[in-house]
Amino acid sequence: YPHRFNPGAQDLKRLIDQGIFGRPLDLEVRMITGQVRPDGRDPSGFMYSDKQEGGGIQHMLGGHHLEVMRFLMGCEVKTVMAMNGRQVGYIEEPLEDISLAIFEFENGAFGTMHSGYLARLKGSSDNAMVYRGLEGEANWSPMGEPHLEVKSAVPEWATAPVRSFDYEFAPGPPGYATHIWMLEWIQGYVDALREGREAPLTVEDGLHTLQLIDAIYESGRKGAAVDVKYGI
Repeated sequence: YPHRFNPGAQDLKRLIDQGIFGRPLDLEVRMITGQVRPDGRDPSGFMYSDKQEGGGIQHMLGGHHLEVMRFLMGCEVKTVMAMNGRQVGYIEEPLEDISLAIFEFENGAFGTMHSGYLARLKGSSDNAMVYRGLEGEANWSPMGEPHLEVKSAVPEWATAPVRSFDYEFAPGPPGYATHIWMLEWIQGYVDALREGREAPLTVEDGLHTLQLIDAIYESGRKGAAVDVKYGI
């Protein structure tokens, strides 16, 4: 779950904490990527197997964005209502290739999450987060073009109520850490182990994200809203 350490996410969180958007109202999230099919994402891959992956799009990729939701809101999801399905149909049953979820956060805000292996063209994706507060909103993509657009009606932004932030990430070494900020995130775990301090992202952060995913699946099976069960 590296994406809360993306400079765009860090800037957005800083603006939220500064009160630029006022009271939180809503968080709209999309994580759409290529279809699982013989001429797309290979259905024989481990991530499309119930035994090896244990979940569909929400478990495999949606979790990245769900974790960032927790970070931006500064609290957990209290209640979730979801629908999960196999619209394309190549992913192994009972895994889903589409998941739609509605959230109520502990701070009273609402949110939505639209996840899916739905894009027909190979390499296509649609990823976005739209944060809305009583005094403004922000549009940021956790993946793809590094851009953050912010609008605010607070008095201190009166001279420039709409502002854009563009990023040019220094490259990291070959492999998973394609940008230097990702390498610094990984290095943070190494430093935490060496120095005996808390990791950048805790075990509880990872666990609570998985428990939220469990609640999404439970809600889909029941066809009703469920309270998210946290704890160990």
